[in-house]
Amino acid sequence: MNWTTAACLITLSSLGKVNAMTKSNRNVIIAVIVFSILVAVGLAAWVGKSAMDLAEARKEEQRVQAELLVERQQAEAERLNEIESTFNTLLVNVSQYAGVYKRNRKVMSESVQPINLSDPAYIQENLTALETLAPSMRSDMDKIMMSFAAADEEFKRIIAESDEQSRESMAQKWREMTHKHIEGYTVFFEFEDQLIDQHLALMRLYAENANAISYNAETEQLAFANEDLAASDSEIRAKIRDLYLQEAQALSTANPEQVEDSSAVEPIEGDMEQEPATSGDAVEEIPATEDSPLTE
Repeated sequence: MNWTTAACLITLSSLGKVNAMTKSNRNVIIAVIVFSILVAVGLAAWVGKSAMDLAEARKEEQRVQAELLVERQQAEAERLNEIESTFNTLLVNVSQYAGVYKRNRKVMSESVQPINLSDPAYIQENLTALETLAPSMRSDMDKIMMSFAAADEEFKRIIAESDEQSRESMAQKWREMTHKHIEGYTVFFEFEDQLIDQHLALMRLYAENANAISYNAETEQLAFANEDLAASDSEIRAKIRDLYLQEAQALSTANPEQVEDSSAVEPIEGDMEQEPATSGDAVEEIPATEDSPLTE
């Protein structure tokens, strides 16, 4: 029973009693009853309007919340696109520098192959080329690492402009991308720097003793005039071989996805069993596997 109905019932009940009252009293009572009806009707209308207003307010709040959710999702999508764009730019830059580095690395490895040391003039040429190549290779390493640093700073800027709810998902996305494609380079270059030093050491050894070295075309090996020189050659080549092995193992541990098969890195047959007075088993470049950092 609503207030209007109640007021009407009260009115009917009161009217039954009005007939027994004096005219003046009756008028007063009728006025009071009419006033009560008007108040009841007005109150009912106000309550109804308030309920409608509340419902509308709730609808508006839901609409605003829905719009805010859509805006937040759109903003997050835009930030993710920025992250992917930043990362793609990084990959382009790294690919460019890594491509140059890979070619130079191959030249470095070939410079110490016995067949390329068959003449004293070749030895000096190889040393000169390697001494020019080494700083360029290290410069390419620096460029790659600086590209990583610049991309990371850009990522931090994107994160700072994002709302708190989106930051963790974006950070996770960045971690996944960098782990898959980048982290191996840090480990890789630690060994590459040492490999450059050892290749330079080997070429300088050859240049200093060029007249004590000869190339045997039948065995495709170098022969040395004395055992000390042969021993020094074997020692440096062993260091190079071990660095390649350690590099491959470290890469597979840091990020297995970047090294398809560590068995591709194997000791050079004969390195540990060569005659003291001869040397020259090729310390071949360890090929970059399909998922290694230097894959173009």
